[in-house]
Amino acid sequence: MNDWLANWGPMLLLIAVWIFFMLQFTRKNSPAKQSIEELRRHNDALEKLLAGHEERLRMLEDDKRRG
Repeated sequence: MNDWLANWGPMLLLIAVWIFFMLQFTRKNSPAKQSIEELRRHNDALEKLLAGHEERLRMLEDDKRRG
């Protein structure tokens, strides 16, 4: 049993530390999560802006075809 613990102890400790940091990383108020949310807000704003420009472009193309 002691040989097993001596051999696998450091690996299990490394896994435990890795799990701890992954949980910290995915926490609600973590800086990484905040930056991801900010990027999503920016992408939404850019998509709305692009949709408006595409609509204007369609209107201009329709006016050229008619006129």
